[in-house]
Amino acid sequence: MSITEKEYAEILRRRGGSLAEVFTRPAISREVKRDYKAEFEQQLSLVGIEVEHEFVFAPPRKWRSDWRVKDTRILVEYEGGLFMVSGGAHKAVGNILRDIEKYNAAAIAGWLVIRITPKHVMSGEALKWAEDALRTIGATK
Repeated sequence: MSITEKEYAEILRRRGGSLAEVFTRPAISREVKRDYKAEFEQQLSLVGIEVEHEFVFAPPRKWRSDWRVKDTRILVEYEGGLFMVSGGAHKAVGNILRDIEKYNAAAIAGWLVIRITPKHVMSGEALKWAEDALRTIGATK
């Protein structure tokens, strides 16, 4: 079930703020393929948070983040492979170690890194964390 932009706006108006708690959906189904990244981008857009895609935050290493909140030092990483039947790249030890190195390098360089999964997108937690991060750095939306 999808919600329209008009419905999002009405919910936001009634709540007087964040949409984070609005997104309550059933547990992840492996039978239906959904574009959770697109859903998250829509959530961000509807509350006025702009992002840059595939942002290179460490040019010499060419490390990229799935998103960077525009004009901030906030990175968002989508961990969708965790829910793949095959496990995706994120369940291989070597890849996990590379992710740890990447996230630690980002933190040491002053980036605030938010890691999200489809579950967090569906529950609204991912949106809430993005909004909280903006408040933390003093760039409230």
